[in-house]
Parts: sequence; structure tokens; C-alpha cells
Amino acid sequence: MTETIRVQHDVLQALSWQSVLDAVKLHCRTDMGRDRIEGLPFTSNAVHAQMELQLVAEMQTIRAQGLEPKLAGCSEFNSQLRRVAEGRMLNGEEFVALGNTLRSAAHIRSGLQSHSVEDYPLLHAHCVDMTDTLPDARWILSTFEPSGRVRDDATPKLSELRRNHVRLLQRTKRTMEDYIHSFELQEYLQDSYYTIREERYVLPVKAQYRPRVPGIIHGSSGTGATVYVEPEEMVGANNELLLLHEEMEREIERILLDCTERLLNSLDSLSDTMEILASVDSWNSRAAFAEENSCCAPEVRVLGDTRIINGRNPLLLLKGTPVVPNTIQLEDKKQFLVITGPNTGGKTVTLITLGLCTLMTAAGIPIPADEGSMIALFPRIYTLF
Repeated sequence: MTETIRVQHDVLQALSWQSVLDAVKLHCRTDMGRDRIEGLPFTSNAVHAQMELQLVAEMQTIRAQGLEPKLAGCSEFNSQLRRVAEGRMLNGEEFVALGNTLRSAAHIRSGLQSHSVEDYPLLHAHCVDMTDTLPDARWILSTFEPSGRVRDDATPKLSELRRNHVRLLQRTKRTMEDYIHSFELQEYLQDSYYTIREERYVLPVKAQYRPRVPGIIHGSSGTGATVYVEPEEMVGANNELLLLHEEMEREIERILLDCTERLLNSLDSLSDTMEILASVDSWNSRAAFAEENSCCAPEVRVLGDTRIINGRNPLLLLKGTPVVPNTIQLEDKKQFLVITGPNTGGKTVTLITLGLCTLMTAAGIPIPADEGSMIALFPRIYTLF
């Protein structure tokens, strides 16, 4: 387990660390990426910190080439995958969101594979085991419409059922229109429309004329002035429509169950894919933050020299306030720094810059300083203001 720097909550508050995290999260494309940024650890391991910064630097190179990972539409699916593992069924909307996520994962994988390992060695190393999710994305998105509705051609049986349903529905509506416009019935109807009650097509009949329209009553209006009558001649068609609807629902449930079972067979690889996507979004958001604020990846040291070249206070940068750069240096054998000057002379701003740059480095976030900067990691960080 990676060792972490001990930082008390009041220290984070004093340095306004959350403001930095919030600024980075603005560049995230997914909720899982935002969660990953919110939970960034402060590592005291220089190798681990340098590796995270290098991953962000590789992502910056990718972005500079116009190859930013397409993460829009990706969704967090850990809870849904847990439901699948428990044998519970997903709905159509969840399948579509998962299909879009897997398609994005496939594009990211193919994008990395289009470059040599030497171009992005760390990103390749982290994503080398990423499963090709394009086949899964294709069958999901070919089974469901963007709305989550199961496509008509998902199975031959569903296709036939829906065709029969459409034909019968059209015939039923034409018959109801004939009733509405029938000269013999117009006197008995409350309005020139038909409606649906209890999943049956019915006519709005004036209560006093109920005996004149043979059929089954399916309720009345709130005032009692209208009763909803299913004409005797429509009972058979309504029954057939209901049976067709129930059969379609059974076929849709069977399709959803089949799709869920198919996911169950690749559950581990899907979970791994979600983890990789969260990491990619995290690295990409940190890279975008670095570009926006002219940040660099410092050299990471352990109890050694700290040298922040032309460091800019992150909080002032985020507020859009003009910033006076400061170079801060702590030598290996002189681990203290005394800052003097008049009130409002920038002493606190300089100290906060040092504190935030140290935390940002430990969290794998590039710092607002010039190339050649270096940051030493310490086991603890304290503040007295």
C-alpha cells in the first residue's frame, strides 16, 4: 500500500485545498472521474508521485495532438454491475448508457493502440489489459434504441409481435373513429373523441344515454355526467390487443434477461474497464487543468531540495487575480525558510503557494510554476495560520 502524507483537515481548510480539487473536477467528463479526483491521496512515495505526474504529462501530449479521450456519455456502472452479479436485471436506459460507455472505452483503447508504446509508455502500461469492449457496445446498441426501448428487430419474435400489434391497433382506432363520427351515436356521446380506460378503448357516453350504447362500462367522470363504455363489438379487439401487449412484455423481459446474463459472463472485464475509464478521466482532467493554468510537472524529491521557479499562487490564479510569481527554494541541508516583510506584502500568499504546490505534487497534479521546479515530499504538513 502506498504511504501517504499525513494532513489534518484544518490544514486542508487553511490552504483551501478543496478549491484546487473543484477546479480540476470542472474538467472531468464523468462522475467516476470526479470521484477519483475528490479522493486523490497525498503520496509520500516520490516514485509514485512522479509516475502520476508523468501519466498526466503523457495525457497532455495526447491532448496537444488533438486526441483528447472521448469520455462524454460515459457513466458510472459499479452499482449496476453489482446488481448484475446478484442476478438482477438492468433496464433499457441502463443498457444504453452502458453501451455508450463501452463504445467510448473502445475508442480510447484503439486510440492508444494507434501509437507505439514508446510514445506513451505509462498510459500503455496502465491500459494494456483493457478489454476490447466494441463487440459488447455493438450488440447492446443494436438491441436498444437511444431512448432505452428494445428495438423492433431485437428478435424475430418481437418484430412479428410488434407488426401484429401495429396492424390491430390501426384497425381498432379506425373502428373507434367510425363510432365517433357515426350519425346514430353522435347524440349519445359527450365529446367527439374516444379514450382508453383500464387499457381498453372506450367511448365517452352521456350518462342518461347509457342504455342506448350496448357495451361494458369502465368507470365514469368525476361529475358522473359521463360513463366510459366499451362497445360490444370492440371487446374482441381489445382482448386481442391486451394479449399481444402482454406477449410483447414477456418477450422484452426475456431479452433483458438474456442481455443481463450476457453481461454476467464478462463482469470482471467490465469492472476493470470502469476502473481504467475513471483513471483516464482523472489524468485527462488534471492535464486540462495544467494547460489552463500553465502548470508543469516538477521533479519529485524525498526530503531533498525544493525549488519552485516563478511559482504562482493557485488560488489567485483560479480567481483570475493578477499574480506576482515568486521563486521559492529550500536547500537539502537547510530545511527552513524565514519570510519577512510588511503587512499585505505577500508572505501568506507565498507560504500558501509552497503548501499547495507540495500537496498538488503529492496528489499528482502539475503545479503553476516553470519547468525545472522540484518539490520535496515530507511525511507531515502543518499550518499555523
